[in-house]
Amino acid sequence: MALSDSYRELFLKQTNRNPVSARSIATRAKLHQSSLIHFAVKGGQMRYDHQVALLDAAGIDRLASVLAVEVLHDPESYENPAIHMIAGMLPPLLKYLTVQEMDAVDPFHANEMTVISEHIAKYLIQVVEKRLARRKVPYEHFTLDFSREAR
Repeated sequence: MALSDSYRELFLKQTNRNPVSARSIATRAKLHQSSLIHFAVKGGQMRYDHQVALLDAAGIDRLASVLAVEVLHDPESYENPAIHMIAGMLPPLLKYLTVQEMDAVDPFHANEMTVISEHIAKYLIQVVEKRLARRKVPYEHFTLDFSREAR
């Protein structure tokens, strides 16, 4: 499935879930209503900036949509609370890391980044598993794979 088709699928699901007129979305996105209808009905390619404006106008979280569509390749996963948790966590974390005085001559080495990523992921998994255990909800134990082949 083409990327624009995946975003179209997400757009249609979200607008069906929260009905808003095509005119209203087109106005907020500053697009002609016929462009919106063509994209929604026929699909096809849409300029990236128009697509972003359309998703924003429909109230679709941009980062969560990228995680669902481009990382997981599953527009359906947009509704998963984990997607929104990660989307909420990334901006402040990135902001913090980018303002630190990290020496460009001595950046994190690949193995250090892997260790940091593993620690963060393991911590999140532990928190989720403890929460599920308290609620007595069955869950699958998950094994992390940070190898390059898994990405």
